[in-house]
Amino acid sequence: RYTTLTIPVTTAAPANVVQIANPATDGSVLTFSNNVSYLIEACFSQALQSESTNFNLLINGTLQPQSAYILRPSGICANMKAFYYNWNNPPVGTNVIQLIYTNGIAPISDTRMVTVAPPLEISGLANNNQLVVWNSAPGVNYQVLATTNLAQPFQPISGTIPSAGASTSFYDANPAPQKFYEIKMVP
Repeated sequence: RYTTLTIPVTTAAPANVVQIANPATDGSVLTFSNNVSYLIEACFSQALQSESTNFNLLINGTLQPQSAYILRPSGICANMKAFYYNWNNPPVGTNVIQLIYTNGIAPISDTRMVTVAPPLEISGLANNNQLVVWNSAPGVNYQVLATTNLAQPFQPISGTIPSAGASTSFYDANPAPQKFYEIKMVP
């Protein structure tokens, strides 16, 4: 006599993944510059088919041309395939990047929110040249540096200044007959 013993076991293949690798985190800040292309990089599971028509890259809800997608058998993520897209002239402000894989299965996606900051340039001086005004982007922090002699390095004259929107300012309480300003983005 013998008896067959069976034990039901639920097994699953490794989960399929689509992961945006660059920009690496939500809230990344990119500096805008005319005619610049920003490389969006993503990784996806080896089991997913490498056909550009299986992907949808949406930037601010707008589908990017699938003919511009670049797919490679390997990339920046170990043991994963790679997806690349050159994002040309990204708009200043907050942007949402979403990559979706669909091929007759439940969609797999990843999303990043990035801020594209305008070029750092002082847009005005007021109040006896003590009020420094510059173009800015929401969610970005800045610091003001100054020098009275261009042969000397610029020194910080402000702490961290959170963006006030499209334009941010700083009042310099220590005027000088001649003063040069510089603005930089800080974490």
